[in-house]
Amino acid sequence: MSANRVTPAQVSALADAVPGIEMSQYIKTAHLMIELLLVAYETNADILREIELYLAGHYYQVVHPPASSESGTGLSESKRVGPLGRGLSSTPLGQQVLGLDRTGILSSALSNTQPIVFEVFGTGVA
Repeated sequence: MSANRVTPAQVSALADAVPGIEMSQYIKTAHLMIELLLVAYETNADILREIELYLAGHYYQVVHPPASSESGTGLSESKRVGPLGRGLSSTPLGQQVLGLDRTGILSSALSNTQPIVFEVFGTGVA
């Protein structure tokens, strides 16, 4: 297995991470997913690096959704951004992965749907 393609500093900057949160766990997960699912089909090293960067950022934002601030009456309110449960579509960084993954493999593997398996058994005799 190859070395990680991105650094914690790169992911932290992209994901607008809270200082002090360790990024290596998100990078490791993204790296493993790419190695297991994508390397055999996508050979462009630059594309794989970008996918690993955005996928690690997506994983971070799923666990730590960014907060947005709204003020209309002079009061400040913090809101979570989402919604989750839509696979890679649930974060802007995941949506970037969808655009970069020309194979569609990550989208299929990380979706929240179960494939339907339809098997027909028979002897072929009418």
